[in-house]
Amino acid sequence: MGKFLTIFAITTLVLTGCSAPSEEVASPEPTPVFNAGDVCDKPAEEVKSNGSILLCTYIIGQGWTFIPLKGPGVFPGQNELTQLPINKCKIKDNRPPEVRYFGATGFPAPETRMPNKGEVTVAIIPIDFPDALGVTDPMSLIRKDLETIDAWTEFFTDGRLKYNWVFSEEWLTMPKESKYYVWDKSYISDGEFFKMSDKQLQSNQKQATQVFSAAEKVMDLEQVEYAWIFSNPEAKLVDWGPGPTNSATQTIKTKTSTYNLDYFPIGTYLFGNVPEYSHQRPLWTSMLHEMGHAHGLAGHAPGNEWTFDHMTAGGTLSAWNGWIMGWIADEDFVCLDGTEPAKHTLILDSVDLHRGGTVAAVIRLSNHEVLVVESRKKGPFSIDFNPEYSSLMAYYVNTRRAADRFDGNLAREMDYYSYFLRIEDPNRPFDPEAYQLDPNILAQLGDTLAFENIRVKFAESSGFDTIEVEVLSR
Repeated sequence: MGKFLTIFAITTLVLTGCSAPSEEVASPEPTPVFNAGDVCDKPAEEVKSNGSILLCTYIIGQGWTFIPLKGPGVFPGQNELTQLPINKCKIKDNRPPEVRYFGATGFPAPETRMPNKGEVTVAIIPIDFPDALGVTDPMSLIRKDLETIDAWTEFFTDGRLKYNWVFSEEWLTMPKESKYYVWDKSYISDGEFFKMSDKQLQSNQKQATQVFSAAEKVMDLEQVEYAWIFSNPEAKLVDWGPGPTNSATQTIKTKTSTYNLDYFPIGTYLFGNVPEYSHQRPLWTSMLHEMGHAHGLAGHAPGNEWTFDHMTAGGTLSAWNGWIMGWIADEDFVCLDGTEPAKHTLILDSVDLHRGGTVAAVIRLSNHEVLVVESRKKGPFSIDFNPEYSSLMAYYVNTRRAADRFDGNLAREMDYYSYFLRIEDPNRPFDPEAYQLDPNILAQLGDTLAFENIRVKFAESSGFDTIEVEVLSR
């Protein structure tokens, strides 16, 4: 009756022409107009003004300032530069083909496992267990991570790569208890393999067969090129979950089908459900990392477990890896000769902001060695950068060296195929035993990075960074 009376009363007002007392309508506040260079007070805020998108960022010596993020004529362009043809800096991966299969350190990127451009179909296979049944909708637990991955690929690849997600909305219950879906994953420290546990009761192949036998009943796996096996995060025994036999495309056989694809597990370690043990990184960064290997990146250098690339436990993309993948275009690079005495002054955009300018200066040393110089700033996916972060960094790449992982032993950092340069007089406090980020790789305004006869100075910062490269006589 109450609902009827309410509806009737509203109708009566309309029919009798009655109206509520008029109220004065406040005039809308005028939209503020901002220009590049104006002071701002909300870090990372984006505003639209005068046909451009401006970003509130920290500029050394100026404080919080609006800089152009997108719009016509954002990048100021380069002055006259003596450059090498761009292909001179696209050094080939000089390792044997059977090694390059596992990920590139130079050009070209292998596409023997998963394409690095176009649309790639990825399956999410949620599994639970008789002793740990899932209660929460599985996709609600990781949907935000998938959305972040989609935004990341659109941002860093300019739409050159897109994931099509296929998934089950319900948990697929395995035939055995959770303890049978443990993976004794190996890790590398100081160049040697170690097992993370000794609890595995079923072979990798048996676990995979059980998972994919359940999955093929509810989803079409024929076109899937990568799969994530997502274990119920309440199954505390499943720290990793059903894992692959090795770092390569797997062959999984069920009673009705054979699948050839890469897959990786999401257990309590990656999901972060056991705080004292877990990876402690956002899940989307780990997913991008593992799929990056299947796309054809070696990763884990420079600075393994540092935050400057999704292949070294960060959330961003280094210019070199983006170039190898074909995600960043040739015109966004400058190629310089590192063998002849010369001085160069050039302007860099930050790869973290991706505004359509030069993101890296690549200095060719030989047919298998380059230096890569990048401007790094706080961007939308820079998970560990503080808002005031702004620096210059450079790293050495040698495509004849093996892409081994010397995790945890920074004394062997220069055994990597790639490592960071340090400032000319490294004097900032750093404790390698604490496995912290070495601040001497982050050149601040006025600092100079050094490598043999080459000096790279961070000369000026105004939203874009001006660098001076000097090649000295040997």
